[in-house]
Amino acid sequence: MSEGENRWSLIREFLKAYWWAILIILAVPILLNFIVLIPAFLPIVGGSVEWLSFHGSYIGSVIASLITLYVLYKQLQHNHEENEKTRRENQVVNEKNRQLQLDLLKYEQEKQWLQEMRTACVNNVCSYNNNDVQEICIAFSFHPNLEYILSKVKVVMNRLAQTDTTIGFLMFKIDSDSWSLKFDKEKEKLYKEYIQIIKDIQTLANFINQNVHNIQIGLLVSSNLSTDVKTSVETMIIIPQLSNVDDINSRLAMIAIQRSAAASVIYESIRTASFNYLKKQQERINKILTEEHGTR
Repeated sequence: MSEGENRWSLIREFLKAYWWAILIILAVPILLNFIVLIPAFLPIVGGSVEWLSFHGSYIGSVIASLITLYVLYKQLQHNHEENEKTRRENQVVNEKNRQLQLDLLKYEQEKQWLQEMRTACVNNVCSYNNNDVQEICIAFSFHPNLEYILSKVKVVMNRLAQTDTTIGFLMFKIDSDSWSLKFDKEKEKLYKEYIQIIKDIQTLANFINQNVHNIQIGLLVSSNLSTDVKTSVETMIIIPQLSNVDDINSRLAMIAIQRSAAASVIYESIRTASFNYLKKQQERINKILTEEHGTR
């Protein structure tokens, strides 16, 4: 709407709202006519015609001024309302832009975190590689040296502890959602099971190059050795009363390899758990933008 059209619209609004004032204005000339015809008690300059002309011009100027002031007031009010509306709209847009920037920053930070977590999970899964455990078990027969085997065990346990700790530190950076809690619980369970396998093999390594009597005593003081492993040592070594050290080492290798078979199951379990966890975290990060702003 142009300024002229807006002005005429305001005038029509004024006339519609103050129709009673129009009636008064129309009645004033008639009233003045009677007033002028009343004889004056004091001398007055000018005649009736002059006074009617004066009052007509005066009242017309007043009416025109009032209409102009009203139109000006309504225009200012309208401009103020438009400015307030624009300010509120700009405020909403600015708030949305600010929130979008914050969400983009959070999205980039979460992506960086996910990349670090993905690397940590890959390293952690590789720490459960059964090939290293198999190598230790085979050394019972082909390299029956306690220090050599224990050094290999130490490497495996240190690597597993380091990668597991790295994941733990990375998980502190995010809120504890249900999938994180589930993954942490599963990871802790598999870690304890795997460590028990390594400890069993480590204990068996202490029996290398030992006679049956020493092994029997060793079983009595090995409180952390699994029951199944104890039973296997008794059945395969102590009861038959093996006397040849090479035969004993060979049987120990067989028991260690049997015990290490569970490591393969743990490897697949931690691999699946890590994959599912990373997948859920990727979905969570994607929702930072897709749910709030409908963007990708």
